[in-house]
Amino acid sequence: ILCFFRYLKKPSLSYGLIAGFTMAIAELSKFSAVLLFVFYPLAAVLFFYAKRPKTKLAESFRSMIKLLLPTFVVALAIMYVVYALQVIHLTHAAQDNWIIEAAGNPASHLGARILLDINKVPILAPIARYLVGFTSSLVRVEVGHGAYLLGRDYSTGTFLYFPTISLLKTPSPLLF
Repeated sequence: ILCFFRYLKKPSLSYGLIAGFTMAIAELSKFSAVLLFVFYPLAAVLFFYAKRPKTKLAESFRSMIKLLLPTFVVALAIMYVVYALQVIHLTHAAQDNWIIEAAGNPASHLGARILLDINKVPILAPIARYLVGFTSSLVRVEVGHGAYLLGRDYSTGTFLYFPTISLLKTPSPLLF
């Protein structure tokens, strides 16, 4: 977000690429970062409108589109490549099974049916893979927010979660 605000203040191609790269890192790190695709346009419109209050909203909208384009293109391209590397060796059936396992039964979950339809188009398989992660995080919240730790799901949580996460995420010098 900081890189994006810097880009809003000083629009240049280099800041746009940096904003796109940092957005991709956020998207690849946490599925809830998908909200940045909503937040960035809102922030851009507010920024332009606050900067020039007498400017028509349509003109602010056009400026926002021109500004968001490099950021979104870079972020989506990086995300696509990362997820393409995950699905490149998977068969279509294996990807479908993974979708059903992660997103739920397509007979009862609309999201799973949509993901299976997206996955039918081979070039969209990486996008389906990303959306499966996002959907599975929603399903996880729907059925009770347990914990996922070191490759294992805990439906009711585990007392080891916070100590382990603290040790793994805290920088080593701070621990010492």
